[in-house]
Amino acid sequence: MPRLYELTGEFRAIEQLIAEQGGEVEDGELAAMIDIRDDVNTKVAGIAKLIRNLKSDRDAFYNEATRLGDKANSLDNRIKWLKNYVKNNLMAIGKTEAGDEIAGFQIIRCKAKVLIVNEGIVPDNFKTTETLTMIDKDAIYNEWKLTKNDIPGVTIENNNFYAKLK
Repeated sequence: MPRLYELTGEFRAIEQLIAEQGGEVEDGELAAMIDIRDDVNTKVAGIAKLIRNLKSDRDAFYNEATRLGDKANSLDNRIKWLKNYVKNNLMAIGKTEAGDEIAGFQIIRCKAKVLIVNEGIVPDNFKTTETLTMIDKDAIYNEWKLTKNDIPGVTIENNNFYAKLK
């Protein structure tokens, strides 16, 4: 079976031939257009089925990735728990190191953490000011949809299409 673009080309060639003949359709041309239409329907249905299969594969991969991610998170939590377990027990007996020449632990003091308890009394030289300007595209679209007026600095693009799988 020909490819979809080939069928489309054949159909448009017949349409052009009919237009050149003044719009009169001969029986052979009509039959050819019906055959091409049927072939296009068959081809499009096949592509739709392929897309469904690809989506199924994608979902299976996504689910497997999620399962493996959950497993990795579980292992991360186990590692954290074991490290904390060792740290608490070493600190309880006053040791800062334990293990052998292949593997072991060392207890290290963390960098001091800064906690802000009252922002109002922190000196200004420790503060930074950020200005954030965001354009609300939804508000622009809604205004354009209601009024159809041009909005300065904005172009509305309304010529996109998509194919929906049914």
